[in-house]
Amino acid sequence: MKMHRNARQNRPHFTEHESKAANYMSKTLGLSDEQETKLDTLRKEHFRKVEMLEMAVSRNEKNMLSLLSANTVDSAKANVYIDSIGAMKAGIQKELFAHFNSIKKMCNPEQSSKFDALMDQMSKELPRHFDNYHGANAAHRDSM
Repeated sequence: MKMHRNARQNRPHFTEHESKAANYMSKTLGLSDEQETKLDTLRKEHFRKVEMLEMAVSRNEKNMLSLLSANTVDSAKANVYIDSIGAMKAGIQKELFAHFNSIKKMCNPEQSSKFDALMDQMSKELPRHFDNYHGANAAHRDSM
């Protein structure tokens, strides 16, 4: 999910999609009130970290693309931005994994089994979500 940077800054509440996802996870796992409170804390910290990385990616993408306005494009500088963007996107994936791992650690054995099934379901739906999200751009990609 991408949002305009300013729309996410200092937001007091999670987006509707984020809240629905947390409620679904909580219901599916059968979390206690205490676990829900812990999940809320984990989510806030997770989204804070990811938001910082996404903003840095955005800045680097903007800086990289601004290189194209020069008479002579500095490919070496562009590659520095590209490498930095790649490292930050890897950081987002590491944070995502750590976040889900933290959730699993707070689960009891029964919830842990449900969590595993939920992660399996998500891994099967992710490629379809990716195709749906990027499918709208297929015509544009094909024209290039």
